Amino acid sequence: MSADSIETTRPEFAPAEVAAFANNYFDIAGELKALVSDRDQNFSVCNGSSNYVFKIANQNENEGFLDFQNKALLHLAETAPSLTLPRLVPTVGGEDMVEMAGQGDIAHLARVLTYVPGRLFSDVEKTPSLFSSLGAYMGKLSSGLQGFGHPAAHREGFIWNLDNVLACEPYVDVIANDDNRAIVKSYFDRYREYVLPKVSSLRSAVIHNDINDNNIIVADDTDQIAAVIDFGDMVFASQINELATALAYALFDQDDILAVSKAIISAYHSEFPLLEQEVDVLFDLTAMRLCMSVCISSQRALTDPDNEYLFISQAPAFRLLAKLIEFERDMLCDHARTACGFTVRSAKYDSHSLDEMIEHRKSVLGPSLSLAYSKHLKMVRGEGAYLYDHTGRAFLDCVNNISHVGHCHPHVVRALSDQAATLNTNTRYLHDTIQQYAERLLSTLPDPLSVVYFVCSGSEANELALRLARTKTGRKGMVVLDWAYHGNTNGLVEISPYKFNRKGGVGCPEYVRIADIADPFRGRYKGRGEDAGKAYAAGVEAAIDE
Repeated sequence: MSADSIETTRPEFAPAEVAAFANNYFDIAGELKALVSDRDQNFSVCNGSSNYVFKIANQNENEGFLDFQNKALLHLAETAPSLTLPRLVPTVGGEDMVEMAGQGDIAHLARVLTYVPGRLFSDVEKTPSLFSSLGAYMGKLSSGLQGFGHPAAHREGFIWNLDNVLACEPYVDVIANDDNRAIVKSYFDRYREYVLPKVSSLRSAVIHNDINDNNIIVADDTDQIAAVIDFGDMVFASQINELATALAYALFDQDDILAVSKAIISAYHSEFPLLEQEVDVLFDLTAMRLCMSVCISSQRALTDPDNEYLFISQAPAFRLLAKLIEFERDMLCDHARTACGFTVRSAKYDSHSLDEMIEHRKSVLGPSLSLAYSKHLKMVRGEGAYLYDHTGRAFLDCVNNISHVGHCHPHVVRALSDQAATLNTNTRYLHDTIQQYAERLLSTLPDPLSVVYFVCSGSEANELALRLARTKTGRKGMVVLDWAYHGNTNGLVEISPYKFNRKGGVGCPEYVRIADIADPFRGRYKGRGEDAGKAYAAGVEAAIDE
């Protein structure tokens, strides 16, 4: 199918017509139920003892292509007999398919397949075992299709062939949401840079090409894959596209996409060994399958806005694209390599060293230096508002209180580098930069603030503030807010309830009074009204009086 034939003539037969045809040509009678399909028309037929799927092909799918599907199923029955798959049911005359005359005498080819019972992958609870089962099933499928060929497999210009993904790029501008459109554009740029030069060197084969969450059947009462269905998008293409397509849909709305993808990739690789050059572009192609899906559905919606099927996977696809782009590309490559047992290219993404690193830390750092979070983070770099861990995942930084203009701001980095290469000393000597910087700072401050003291840390700044206040007033008493933390010197720990009232602390000194922190949600006085404000202020006044 060419890129210009996205809009197709979909069959529109009434259930009664289908029932009569199934009875006359296949000797099958039973209750019909319409099944979801993009461009074909499918029905399940249940007659009690046996279940079938009656498939009516789109006008654009000719007899040769349907024969391609039929022959693939027959091939798999021989090469992968352990796989549960739909089986062809011949007509009463022994034929694999037969013509049905639709509107305007348009001929549609009809077939019947055995029905595989179970639940759609999209409807079941996802478990690690299920993802591993999916990877293993797909590996067996890819192995079974090796060596299979058919003239109809070479579908020139087929819009759903991931090798031809650039044919979808004109549809990017149709995407309505600005943020989504920008993300998809960035993926196309990445594809051109990293994948396009390698496509011709990837091994090719006949692939199913549409292992999405509505084409995967999960066995009833288990978390194991029963079958994949709908071979209507089969094509001769890059072998790795098969796994990339399945990953694209399996990762929908998964919190830990690294763990899920590892389970699928490693299980697939155990049944059908991947090549390193395939693994290195796997996540790029996974993202491009998602881009292809949202581009095509957005384009089709222009002429078929009421077709809900076109949007069934758009929202989760955009969510996954936004999540994947948070990871560094090199990290995803190494993650896929690790799942297959290949050597990683960058040591900074080595996820096996965390436990060893924690043990080594215990041997060289004091035990009072705690680690944040129950699942410890290894941060390897920062950029702007984000920190990146050793897996390449980006974290919006709402914790650090130092990088006011963002991590690794190029202007700050350059200034630090230039100064370190020139002079590193203190204010005991005259230097133009010291006075110029002081003037620039003072220009931002209100009266009567008129002089600057340069210090090296927050703790040093607060110690100096204490010294100034006590020298001026001759008093030592302090009022602090509960849970406050002012620094790690002895003097500051003594006025920090966060320290002296917690594990290892010695309690509140006699010269310190604690006032309630004004918390409208968890505090003593709720809300943001005037009464709550006065109540908290009264607590501070009482502490001052003491």
